[in-house]
Amino acid sequence: MIKKNDKKPLKKSNNKNSYDESVNVSKIKLSDKGSVRHAVFLNPERIEHIKRRMDGGYIKNKKSADWMLSKPGVGDVVLELKGGDVEYAVAQVNAAADYAAANKLTCGAMAALILCTEHPGINTKIQRAMHAFAKKFKGPIHTRNRSGEFVFEHVLSFNGPEKL
Repeated sequence: MIKKNDKKPLKKSNNKNSYDESVNVSKIKLSDKGSVRHAVFLNPERIEHIKRRMDGGYIKNKKSADWMLSKPGVGDVVLELKGGDVEYAVAQVNAAADYAAANKLTCGAMAALILCTEHPGINTKIQRAMHAFAKKFKGPIHTRNRSGEFVFEHVLSFNGPEKL
């Protein structure tokens, strides 16, 4: 079996694409080999979600975020595990969201979560890009400088990934 954090096709379940993995575990972990960052989405009801490998999966040799987690009927969260270049990470989540929308991979509202190793300094260029994402996809981009546990619906909220 292929490890979850390798940039190779994931275990295929009932989905059409080998870069999708249906999961219904209580804690859905998204991480990358070599990255110190990870996101864990709490799923106490064990509702089915779809993990989509974007960078190196759906999108090869182009700008893209690492993952997209979809909760059918609710929405999608684009995840980028980044070093310190938050500006580039915002461009990556925009590219992944554009690709997902154009290829009908989305299933509701969309948000993005960027987990970086350095404190995310927000300049006006990044603010404009975040505002453009919100206008286009009707959802927020959140940046955090730590790994953590998140509730899917909280990440979709403009109030922040920690609370509604």
